[in-house]
Amino acid sequence: MSAVLDRPVVAPHQDPALAGRPDVRPTGRRLGPGRRRRLAWVGPSALLLLWTATSATGLLDPRILSEPWTVVATAGELIADGRLQENLAISAQRAGLALFFGILVGAVLALLSGLSRAGEALIDGPVQIKRAIPGLALIPLLILWFGIDETMKVLTISLGVFVPVYLQTHAGLRGIDLRFVELAQTVGLSRAGFIRKVILPGALPGFFLGLRFAVTGAWVSLVVVEQINATSGIGYMMEPRPHLRPNQHHRPGAGCLRHPRPPLRRHSPLHRTKGPLMAANPGGLTAVSVRDLVRGFGPRGVLNGVDLDIAPGEFVALLGPSGCGKSTLLRALAGLDHHVRGSGVISVPDRVSVVFQDSRLLPWESVLGNVILGIRKHDARERACKALAEVGLAGREKAWPHQLSGGEQQRVALARSLVREPQLLLADEPFGALDALTRIKMHGLLQALVSAHRPAVLLVTHDVDEAIALADRIVVLDHGRIATVRPVSPDIRSSANAAGHDALRRDLLTALGVEPTHTPEPAAAGH
Repeated sequence: MSAVLDRPVVAPHQDPALAGRPDVRPTGRRLGPGRRRRLAWVGPSALLLLWTATSATGLLDPRILSEPWTVVATAGELIADGRLQENLAISAQRAGLALFFGILVGAVLALLSGLSRAGEALIDGPVQIKRAIPGLALIPLLILWFGIDETMKVLTISLGVFVPVYLQTHAGLRGIDLRFVELAQTVGLSRAGFIRKVILPGALPGFFLGLRFAVTGAWVSLVVVEQINATSGIGYMMEPRPHLRPNQHHRPGAGCLRHPRPPLRRHSPLHRTKGPLMAANPGGLTAVSVRDLVRGFGPRGVLNGVDLDIAPGEFVALLGPSGCGKSTLLRALAGLDHHVRGSGVISVPDRVSVVFQDSRLLPWESVLGNVILGIRKHDARERACKALAEVGLAGREKAWPHQLSGGEQQRVALARSLVREPQLLLADEPFGALDALTRIKMHGLLQALVSAHRPAVLLVTHDVDEAIALADRIVVLDHGRIATVRPVSPDIRSSANAAGHDALRRDLLTALGVEPTHTPEPAAAGH
């Protein structure tokens, strides 16, 4: 089924030849709410019409709610003699001071609790107890402690403000995506940089949600406290006093601010060593040396005595069925398996970069900001622009991640890894989410970048043809142990030796427990 729209639609930058043509597209049942329209005025307007109609017909008793025209006339009188403006200013001052102190205390407590386990143990429990007690219920106690003047009023409002700010900000801090935490560790962010670049931007939506609730609660509390021994303010004006003389207001005292401690923790795997390269391969040095590596989750062992060497500049592809420990081995080399039990000895070079399954671009940073994340050198921007040009994204430095395609996002992730000139590049199925054509292009790009920068590479993949097209050596992991190791000669990688390519592919599929049925074209043929 198709439908013709009533008006021709011309998109920005559309070919002028298409202007004026009808937009014909398939139609179907829409399940979602559709595009958001500017109809926020409909609900309030309907309530206003209902109020007017019920007042005019006598259905609404004016003793319950005055007529709209009475409200308008009274407002005009109050504005004319200046009383409304004066009392609004006094109430705004009270609410502003209370909001300032409440937001300050709530945000600081949330930072202390959200960024430190000791802070959470000390702070979160009492705040949760306060959450269960309405702020207005504490008015008698506050009057007993502070009297019935301005201090009590501002404190009452502040107590109603800091709780939603604390709760939502704390939830935002604790809800930071673990993927971004791992990214911060792999790019070498300092604790201060981690808070500034990852924690605070990630928690801002929660803070603003708490701020929205806090402002609403502040005005509700304000109206209540201004009816207690007050001589001015909006709440005072709501009392039926004909002798209203709003001529007084007071200024409360000031508060205090304490600085939170950043909590980024760095752990290393069990028996992990890092420093000089180890001579493990006959005839040369190794960039990576793994000896008797054991890792497990609970009672289940994942890696069971893995031994692996990778020479400088060597490209190793790691194959294996799901759950065999490929990603666990890669995370152990990256130092990201902090809470995994195990043993063994790992030696890696000083400069290690990781390309994850997803691009892990910070959505609040530009493309350039993502590439230079964690780099503290004076020429960081120049090097990042050069790296972006290498991956074909020159001129896209100011773009945002949501403006890029999936393949372009992975290119940014590659640039972020290679701008650090790593000695070891760890790639955990970086092309798994891309379509076939984009994967072929990314294979060629990765080959060119590895040839230019010459890092040692460990690529985790499920794709046998991808492994043959890219690797110098293929390792098959099965049940936590290395089952098969196959070298890949240059003529097989370039598909010049079709028979050798087919034989290697059959051997690898057999080692993976898959019966080969047909042999597709080698992946390298598309480069």
